[in-house]
Formats: sequence, structure tokens, C-alpha cells
Amino acid sequence: MTVKVSEHMEQVRYFAWVKKHRRMHEQLHLVFAIPNGGYRHKAVAARMKAEGVEPGIPDIFVSVPKNGLCGLYIEMK
Repeated sequence: MTVKVSEHMEQVRYFAWVKKHRRMHEQLHLVFAIPNGGYRHKAVAARMKAEGVEPGIPDIFVSVPKNGLCGLYIEMK
């Protein structure tokens, strides 16, 4: 039997791994989540929209420049 893991749990596991390995890999301090989904109260959603939150933006950004590129966006599914 295959157990489906939620996107939330995948992201929680990913950031647990990131936090565990930060001492060995300093670049992992530049990895962060983008709070851009899920249900929000209308007032909170309006406030976030006014602050520039946009739909369709990936969940995670790895802000580490490499090989002439400026970083990596990750979309969890």
C-alpha cells in the first residue's frame, strides 16, 4: 500500500533537512519558503496582496548564485 505524503509534509521534511545541514553548507542559510498559498482570512489575504504577494509563485527559493544563474525556485507538489 502506497501512502501519499502531503505537500505540506514534503516541505516540512525538506526544511528539516536544510536546517540539519546548515552547519556543513553555509549556502543553506539562503534557502527560504515563500508564503504564497493556502486559505487565508479575507483581511489577511488583502493585506498580503497589498504587500506584493502574487499567485503562481513557487514555494521555495534557494538564493545561491551559481554558474551565472541567480538561484533556484522550487515548486512542491
